[in-house]
Amino acid sequence: MEKFIEHPFIKENTAEARIYQQVLAADVLKKGNTMIVAPTALGKTLVAVLVAADRLKKNKGSKVLILAPSKPLAIQHEENFRHFLNVKTTSITGATKPDERKKDGMILKLFVQHHKQSNQIYLMEDMILKMYLFLFLMNVIML
Repeated sequence: MEKFIEHPFIKENTAEARIYQQVLAADVLKKGNTMIVAPTALGKTLVAVLVAADRLKKNKGSKVLILAPSKPLAIQHEENFRHFLNVKTTSITGATKPDERKKDGMILKLFVQHHKQSNQIYLMEDMILKMYLFLFLMNVIML
């Protein structure tokens, strides 16, 4: 009989309880920055899901930003996070129209200022964040 992870932010019966993934997630939460090197399909994304869920639980109303080096990977992560979590999840890539990026206000505002909005996960192409940071530093956009 399969056991599933029980967590307020993880959808019921979606995340199989595998000890090695739970240990990795606990290590990340305890130690901070961590690099996980494992073959494809061994559950690195689920470790990230577990870490994100724990952070959102401990920090009410917080947000999680996950950077991906490409549009396909950002979208793949968004799909995985949506599958496992019952939290609003949004991907922002180079294909996201500027008007759509502004729907909830400037992207940087979401991370720089504290908002009393619900928990949310953003999956973003790293170049988009670099662009916003550059424009912000050059005073082209203002928060």
